[in-house]
Amino acid sequence: MAETDVILTPDQRVRVFISSTLGELAAERAAARRAIARLHLVPVWYESGARPHPPRSMYRAYLAQSQVFVGIYWQRYGWVAPGMDISGLEDEYRLAAGKPMLLYLKRPAPDQEPRLTAMIDDIRAAGTVSYRTFATARELERLLADDLAVLLSESFAGAAAGIGPPASLAGPGEPREADLPAGTVTFLLTDIEGSTRLWETVPEAMEVALELHNRLLVEVIEDHGGVVVTSRGEGDSFFAVFPGAVAAVEAAGACQLALKQAAWPAGAALGVRMGLHTGEARAAGSDVSTTRRSTGVHG
Repeated sequence: MAETDVILTPDQRVRVFISSTLGELAAERAAARRAIARLHLVPVWYESGARPHPPRSMYRAYLAQSQVFVGIYWQRYGWVAPGMDISGLEDEYRLAAGKPMLLYLKRPAPDQEPRLTAMIDDIRAAGTVSYRTFATARELERLLADDLAVLLSESFAGAAAGIGPPASLAGPGEPREADLPAGTVTFLLTDIEGSTRLWETVPEAMEVALELHNRLLVEVIEDHGGVVVTSRGEGDSFFAVFPGAVAAVEAAGACQLALKQAAWPAGAALGVRMGLHTGEARAAGSDVSTTRRSTGVHG
């Protein structure tokens, strides 16, 4: 690939490519970007004025620089460019073969175009990629955030194809490989309840609240021997790893206590969902099965 085709991000975090038609799924694309940013990942999409028929070389370059593919489909199949026998939408899906994929189908779809129906049927028949259905942009945001969090935990030690261990993707100030626990570990995943509504209604208070939230969680997690895997100071979620389940559970409880006692700005008292996931991290190529135990902690 030519050097001019390379799309890079400043800190080299995991990049998630969003593929969908534009006009009919504008709200869903925005929801997907929010979900990706909440986990401190980088959303990647192509929406120049030439869309829906961008030069193939451009979206190929964006795909090549992304580690995860997210496909969102509803009713339109997309535009077929001259010289092509498939749309850019289907081309993006095919070009992403080999990457971890998360696919979402909006329902109901009473006017789905036949070629999109055929594409989805082919995906179903192949049986190599699973997909989920959703009805609203808000539901998609929740599903995608949850699925990406699971994908991050499962690929922690490089088990997922195309994604290195978190240490290899760490940006400035993020943990190095030597700092991360190995073997059977416990992940702590957090998410602020109703954050989208708070950002829309009380953005200034939310900015202050988020800074307090981040400071409290980092302090508690590190005090209990955990490591914050994702970069700090962005988004409204945390992804941390602990060498043992007891420390993770104690940290989750201490986080909820600290959050409950915090002096929040008016209108922005934050509630935070927390999930714990325990398993054995697998290295790429390992034949060791990953065991999982999950639970949730709510404030």
